[in-house]
Amino acid sequence: MARTLELPLSSQVNGHTWNLYSFDYESPDGRPSGYFYATSDDHAKLLLSELKETAVLAGQVMGQVHE
Repeated sequence: MARTLELPLSSQVNGHTWNLYSFDYESPDGRPSGYFYATSDDHAKLLLSELKETAVLAGQVMGQVHE
């Protein structure tokens, strides 16, 4: 049975709305995608650029925490 990870479409942080954005990338295994949060389209473009330059593997996601 596959386990799922639910992501909210938006979240409020310090009075700002952070919306969920997706990105695709090319890989020998196909065209996978990922997700991150940003406050606007321009912010998402900036964050994606920073991800391209600085991203490192943090580890496998094993579950989610409910607060």
